Amino acid sequence: MVATQKMFDCMKITSHLSGDASTAKAVPAAYLDMRDYGNVAIIAAAAALTGAGITALSLVASAAAAGTSKATVKSHAVGTAPDAAGDMIVLEASAAEIAAAGTDMRYISAWVDCANAADNIVVTIIRCNPRFPQNALTADVIA
Repeated sequence: MVATQKMFDCMKITSHLSGDASTAKAVPAAYLDMRDYGNVAIIAAAAALTGAGITALSLVASAAAAGTSKATVKSHAVGTAPDAAGDMIVLEASAAEIAAAGTDMRYISAWVDCANAADNIVVTIIRCNPRFPQNALTADVIA
């Protein structure tokens, strides 16, 4: 049997838990570098809810890895609230859309806000169409 990766050579997938999401915040807090990727998708899923779930989701970009002077690339028009565990909302953008948000924009994060202080959201970020596909861009993460 040949052990090759087809999808994970072309995608960098990371998941992040929001923690207390009662105030709008970047998830992950450390912005991710889009320099070598052509597209990004964000999936925000309700993990543990005590309120009405996600009230806002945006893709934000910055010229700095720390996320200073961030700009909104696009926002989800949250209609029906994702208010049950497992509900999810999605966004996607191209590197060109991120670059158009401002000068030298290449670091990205999801900007999430929830209705209740105890709500927890899992944010999955998929960076794809890499400039240099390689084995194991997506790897196991075990704490």
